[in-house]
Amino acid sequence: APSSVVMGRIMDFEKYDKMVDGVDSCVNYVSRQEGKTRTVKSTYDISVLHMKFKYFVEHTYDPEQRCMVFNLDYDRRSDLDDSVGYWYVMPTGR
Repeated sequence: APSSVVMGRIMDFEKYDKMVDGVDSCVNYVSRQEGKTRTVKSTYDISVLHMKFKYFVEHTYDPEQRCMVFNLDYDRRSDLDDSVGYWYVMPTGR
């Protein structure tokens, strides 16, 4: 699939409850565009081993780099100590 389609699915946070096991809900509370970079902040409610957690994540997507980085929104109090990472889509040339 084209990288734009793959990243489109990854960036569709409000459907994570249907796509990702353990995600009960994911709701965006900020979405802004700065040039070509898009920032989305989302509230995640998850269930793991009969426990429920809520945490707040800031995602920054750069379509030219085909990359989205994420980390906790440190302005809000999350049930997790930290969560950081990235998604990168590498074209295969097929």
